[in-house]
Amino acid sequence: ASLNPDGSLDPTFDPGTGFNGSVTDVILLPDGKILVSGFFTDYNGTTVGRLARLNADGSLDATFISGTAANNTILDMDVWPDGRIIISGYFTSYAGTARSKLARLLPDGTIDPSFTVGTGLSNVTDVLSIPGGGAYLVGGFTSYNGTSVNSVARLFSDGTIDASFNENGSGTGTTTTPLSLLLQADDRLLIGGNFVSYDGVGRNYIARLHTLPEILIQLQVMLGGPYDMFSGSMYDALGGQGLLPVLEGYSASGLALSGYGGESVQAQMLGELPGGNNAVDWIQISLSTVEAPGAPVALRNVLIRQDGHLMDLDGSDNIAINGISPGNYYVSVRHRNHLGTSTATPVALSPLPLTVDFTDPATSTWGADD
Repeated sequence: ASLNPDGSLDPTFDPGTGFNGSVTDVILLPDGKILVSGFFTDYNGTTVGRLARLNADGSLDATFISGTAANNTILDMDVWPDGRIIISGYFTSYAGTARSKLARLLPDGTIDPSFTVGTGLSNVTDVLSIPGGGAYLVGGFTSYNGTSVNSVARLFSDGTIDASFNENGSGTGTTTTPLSLLLQADDRLLIGGNFVSYDGVGRNYIARLHTLPEILIQLQVMLGGPYDMFSGSMYDALGGQGLLPVLEGYSASGLALSGYGGESVQAQMLGELPGGNNAVDWIQISLSTVEAPGAPVALRNVLIRQDGHLMDLDGSDNIAINGISPGNYYVSVRHRNHLGTSTATPVALSPLPLTVDFTDPATSTWGADD
């Protein structure tokens, strides 16, 4: 059924006799057509193999080939911008081609032969497409095409497993089946389900995973302008007057790096925070390698608090920097109207948080002390 904004039935959408079984997923496509999956094998008197594409008026789109599609229920699906479709469920074949619980389709509903799953996996509860043709999966599986992997997996565009995903974890995954997943704008993955731990760490029914190589760092630095020598902290006048922007301004001013920048926060993060220690301003962190100390390989724009600690967008003192592997890096900080500073020697960074305190005289630095 299609409903109007006030909740009333939309009479312009007419499914006729509709489906002969339950619907598990519905996706509105960019052209206004509707992709539907489920337990059904018939729509308004026409055979459809657990997958159908409807026109905006509810009629069946006959150009979508799905009559002999999945041989069992399709539970979930997602669509790439180019129109290809990934489906998961209880099926073991699609249009007569062996596909164990997972398949990728071309925009017309025919199977995509370039995406193969081999022996596949035992159970998938949610799938999520990745730009380029890959996908994230969650479910009750313990292996994929003969490779041991527990409950969460990432696939390449040809259907092979990406072994670099969670290569630093214990590999135990969730205690019981995850049911849903969502990829955040920062490429971190949210999973939810029946579990109470992930990789041996307690997480009750929801967890967030890193999907890219990542290091964590804790930083402290003082800005000379807003510094109050009597309190030993900085004024938060910009935030107090509502003058701090929700979007970082460094990228727009040319201090950018491909793949980084554009951070933003909710407005409440810029006002009075519980317990005080409010945001003072945006500040930029950059990392560079031993081989090229003047050429940043990663950037983060975050907030600096009144006590000098840098705060990530979720309020944590652990600043996450994605897209780089653990190793030795020079750490630099820059503010829009203060001179920047950098560690004089590389520091070893990893997924375990390391503290770099630029306010400590024992920290050897290049640049200014303010």
